[in-house]
Amino acid sequence: MYNVILISKYVIKYEHKNSRFISDLRLQKILYFIQAQFLANDSKCFDAIIEAWKIGPVVPDAFYYPTYKLGMGFDIFESNEDNKEYLNIDIISKKDKILINKICDECSKYETFELTSITRKQTPYIKAYCEYRYNIIKDEDIKKFFKEK
Repeated sequence: MYNVILISKYVIKYEHKNSRFISDLRLQKILYFIQAQFLANDSKCFDAIIEAWKIGPVVPDAFYYPTYKLGMGFDIFESNEDNKEYLNIDIISKKDKILINKICDECSKYETFELTSITRKQTPYIKAYCEYRYNIIKDEDIKKFFKEK
């Protein structure tokens, strides 16, 4: 299991390497789908909670991370000086990178608003969402939903 900031940095680098825009909102949806796929495979990618917000599933640890918060709908930019302790993406296994890349590539077929719409129609989000509250989307609910797909 990895730190969610490490996974976020990997996703951002992968998206930029493929000349793709990644906003803070888009990152949130990709993180959700990554965790969902790992859970469906009986593991976890990162140990951070996912909450049901009006904008869909959100990983607060990544959302409130200073570099990403500055994104506010714009492409996330990171310098090489940003928190060096999380820059060693080489600790992510090759197998896990392949799965993460596959999820990023699949998400690239959709605009950010479409990803948001998709996640907001899924049972784990619907079950957890309550207006004006940030309820946790349970791993068990995500796992069950994505295993059945």
